[in-house]
Amino acid sequence: MLSVLFAVIKYLMHDQITSLNEITKLSSATIGILGIVPKYKSNIPISQLIVDKSPKSKITESFRTIRTNMQFISNKKSAKIVAITSTISGEGKTFIALNLAGIIAFSGKKVIVLDLDMRKPKLHLGFGAENNNGMSTLINRKRFCRKLYSTQ
Repeated sequence: MLSVLFAVIKYLMHDQITSLNEITKLSSATIGILGIVPKYKSNIPISQLIVDKSPKSKITESFRTIRTNMQFISNKKSAKIVAITSTISGEGKTFIALNLAGIIAFSGKKVIVLDLDMRKPKLHLGFGAENNNGMSTLINRKRFCRKLYSTQ
């Protein structure tokens, strides 16, 4: 009786995705999955480019797999646009964007990364750069210029 109760409690408390099959089984839409990135073992306070520090690690190989699968989506030679998004903060958007851009750049392609987070942009920290002018600055400048030209 106790073991059945334990199994029921464990089943009810299970709230994590543990395999690719769970995603495809539970999703109502057809989802194309390019790959899975394992959780990074060590705790890093700021998302960093790690694919250059450990080129033979499991996590770097997972980014290579995603890069390769992205190449098979479309065989056109034109530029491709990738959006990385999630519903809440702290799910790894910056980490994925940094390292995916890094692994694509290491293959000889040109990469532009835009941090469009209006509340807490952090992408510049991973590159060790400053963020003096962000998207809000650009949008405000554009509004100011539009207002200036409309009054003349």
